[in-house]
Amino acid sequence: MNIRAKVLIMIATVVAAANPFASVQAQTQAEARPLPQPSPDQAAALKPLIGVWTAEKLGVTQTSAAKLTIREDATYQMEMTLDTKEVIVVEGRLRLNDQVQPKTIDLIDNQGYAQANPQEKSPLDNRQGLYAVEGDTLTIVADARRPTSLDPPTEPSRPRPITFRRLPRNANPNPPPGED
Repeated sequence: MNIRAKVLIMIATVVAAANPFASVQAQTQAEARPLPQPSPDQAAALKPLIGVWTAEKLGVTQTSAAKLTIREDATYQMEMTLDTKEVIVVEGRLRLNDQVQPKTIDLIDNQGYAQANPQEKSPLDNRQGLYAVEGDTLTIVADARRPTSLDPPTEPSRPRPITFRRLPRNANPNPPPGED
């Protein structure tokens, strides 16, 4: 995160403390602005990922379930159910590169990430990761710094891959836009 971004976050924090409605107003204004459409390259990389996925193999500790929704506008939502039955929702945008091996994925503007990861010093940082999709199976591993492999790490402090299985379209009561 560059110095300008840190200063803007600090200013927003001060303004929000002085005016508790400022963050709600800013969020409402941000939600009103449409996201730019993915470039043709991004749209092509995104196409095999669009849909609703449920975690089969979690690499995350203290999490009992996860559901990932990827939309055609390159946004995502992940619902994680913790062992305590608390549900954390993380939302943001995706940036993909399927022209390199392994393929890369960046999870950007992770709203809700700070709540899900209060132990991290910089919870607003974007997550950089790797992914592989084979049919209805999606594997993702992501961290503050891009992992080098989709294989499970040897060090316990490194992130573990999460394996998702695509849900059938009729199993999703709230399909992503364009999936009706």
